Amino acid sequence: MPITFIPAIDLLAGRVVRLHRGQRETATVYADDPAETAAAWRDDGARWLHVVDLDAAFDGPGARQLSALHRIVETAGNVPVELGGGLRDFAAIEEAVGLGVARVVLGTAAVEDADLVSRALARFGVQRIAVAIDEKDGVVKARGWTAGTGLDATEFATRLARLGVKWFLHSAIARDGTLEGPDLPALRRISEALLSFGAQVLCAGGIGSLADLGALRGAAIPNVVGAISGRALYAHKFTVGEATRTLEGTLS
Repeated sequence: MPITFIPAIDLLAGRVVRLHRGQRETATVYADDPAETAAAWRDDGARWLHVVDLDAAFDGPGARQLSALHRIVETAGNVPVELGGGLRDFAAIEEAVGLGVARVVLGTAAVEDADLVSRALARFGVQRIAVAIDEKDGVVKARGWTAGTGLDATEFATRLARLGVKWFLHSAIARDGTLEGPDLPALRRISEALLSFGAQVLCAGGIGSLADLGALRGAAIPNVVGAISGRALYAHKFTVGEATRTLEGTLS
């Protein structure tokens, strides 16, 4: 199955930022206008956009950046947007879908309220709901990656798959924003546990070069269908087009 390259737009205080290993105090600002960034990735051939509302993730739903999110979705046009960060109740999920978000990513909510996941699946369908497996040393983290849960990442993933979740986002927290390469062993462990459920997995954390994308493609994990990267794009390590061609094996 082909792997889709997905540019990331992380929002903090209305600006586009990237964090190092998910730590708020490490934020580097890359752009003041998120919609302009969305337009740039759209024009470079992005097939999806991955947006994280860090304000909502860290400070709760009251901090959600609705204006910026609306402008991103509007600017993206025919490029679907998936949204994560602080989506912790049904109203927040409805609000995101109402803005035109194609898929919502539930992290803390999936850890704390399995009932909410079931309701969301029933209301919006399996293609619009994803669950984030945000792990460090095999253990799931929550609340903007600031809180430990004690949950084994593989057990947590399979529990959600049994509820009917078909989309998962695996984030290797220790690699996030480091450009050190994806954690392929952890990704494979999670993905193989989900394979029998027919679930599909997006990879995030650590992608820093075309070689990293080539290694992900070469790993040939059958249900890994997406690769999310932010800092490498902003640091001009590669373009969206180059990343897409690498994952497709067509980069000359």
